[in-house]
Parts: sequence; structure tokens; C-alpha cells
Amino acid sequence: MTHLVFGDTPEKFSGYDQAQAVILPIPYEQSTSFLKGTAQGPQAILNAASQIELFDEKLKGEPFRMGIHVLPFMTISPDPEKFLTHVETEVFSHLKQNKLVIMLGGEHTLTIGGVKAAKKLFPNVGVVQIDAHADLRDSYQNNPFSHACAMRRVLDYAPLFQIGIRSLSKEEFNLIQEKKIATLFSHELSDQNLDSFFAKLPEDIYLTIDLDGFDPAVVPGVGNPEPGGLTWEKVDHILEHISARSKIRAFDIVELRPLADEARSEITAARLLYRILGYSARGHALSNFEL
Repeated sequence: MTHLVFGDTPEKFSGYDQAQAVILPIPYEQSTSFLKGTAQGPQAILNAASQIELFDEKLKGEPFRMGIHVLPFMTISPDPEKFLTHVETEVFSHLKQNKLVIMLGGEHTLTIGGVKAAKKLFPNVGVVQIDAHADLRDSYQNNPFSHACAMRRVLDYAPLFQIGIRSLSKEEFNLIQEKKIATLFSHELSDQNLDSFFAKLPEDIYLTIDLDGFDPAVVPGVGNPEPGGLTWEKVDHILEHISARSKIRAFDIVELRPLADEARSEITAARLLYRILGYSARGHALSNFEL
């Protein structure tokens, strides 16, 4: 059976053994609270990847040369704890092989399993969250594993660094103050504040990107859109600085809700994934990739 490929990545760079990056598609959708459709997100991003150029004009190189392997779509259990254990086990198995693991969602809940896996190998890992929402509720709609609670569960395993937040409850705001969570709200994104934010980051990073962190004019295909938000250029700037200071050990891109006859969101997600791969390769001298 022919394995999945990221875009037009040549065959010799897409096998598991030679790949330094592996993509794990996870069509998880169990607690969607507004617009439905995030289960279709991973396939939409992989479809869109065929439309992006493999030469990166900013990095002046071809990140695919680090090797990119696409794993089979994960089978989803309706039990969230079983599902998260499956995610943790799967991600850990690839991290142990010194792979950079990328999860494509699906709901933000999957991040919990990814962080738990990363924590086993990188005890001092920190979680950087780009998002419109704080996702710090202890429970939402009687579900402690709702997408709205993902970062609250993450706090049990790693320190959290939030950026771009512009929607949260009073209780979540109070928790940020109580726990001294490093949160840079969307209206606070000055150069000075960004520099201060970057300076706090640990060496090892798990990066989670909820696509509603972008301005809906840039990424309209999300389940919980919020006015305002980040431009492509601002997110790129943030990622460039994070990757220059820290090692991104794993990352996820979640909450894409594909829209009919509108490919802007998944194209942006595919290019985002590819740009992060390029920054990871450039910043940490991964083999087979020279700029």
C-alpha cells in the first residue's frame, strides 16, 4: 500500500527511516462546542500541501530534505482517556527515535497526550500555545477533556507560555494570575513584550497552534472564530524567534474546520507546518538540510 506523502516530497525523502520529521494525522472530534467539522482538518491540510512550493523563499532552501514521513491516520477511541493514552504512546514511540513529531488535528484535546509524551524524554519541556482562547477551564459542558480544557490539563505536566489570547472567562483570567502563567494577550503584542516573552522560554519546547489564533480574515476555517488575532507575518515572526532560542521537540496544528470552496485556511496551515520544519532544521543543524 502506498504511504501518504506531504505534498510533492520526493519518495527518497518520505520514508520513515530517513525522515527526521513525522506527521501524525489525528481526526479527533468529540467535544466541539460551536461549529462542527474539525475531524476533516488533517486530510484537508495534507490535501493542501500538494499546492505549496517545496522551496521556501524566506529560508532559501528546501525543508523536505530533512525527510518528512506521513504516518497513517490514527484510529479514534470515543473514550477521551483511552484516546489520550494512545496519542501519548504513539508520539513517544517516534520521539524515542529522535524524530520531530507533528500532530494534525482535530480538536485541541490531543495536545495533552503529546505533551505527556514529550515530558518523558524532555523533563524540562515547556508548552508554547498560540491561540485565541486560554483553554484553561477545569471542565466545560461537564467534560474535563473538552477542547476548552486542554491547557488546564497540560498544566499538570509542564509550564505554559500563551501568546495571542483574546477570549477567556473571568475564572481563567484569575487562574493565570494565581499560577503566574506567562500569558501575552493579543492586545499586548509589542516588540518589547515579545522580547520579554521569548526570554522566559526554556530550551525544550512543545509548540501547539490552534488556528483560531490567526485573524479570521487569514484563517476563516475554524470552529470558534474570534475577531482580531494574528497575521501570517506576526506568527512567522514569533515562530522564527522561538526556534532561534529553543528546540521545538514536537508540535501540533489543531482546530481546522475546512470550508467548502475556500482553501485559504488549509493552505495557511500547510505552509505553517512547512515553515516550522524549515526553522527547526535551520536552527538546530539537522542533517540532510543545508541552506
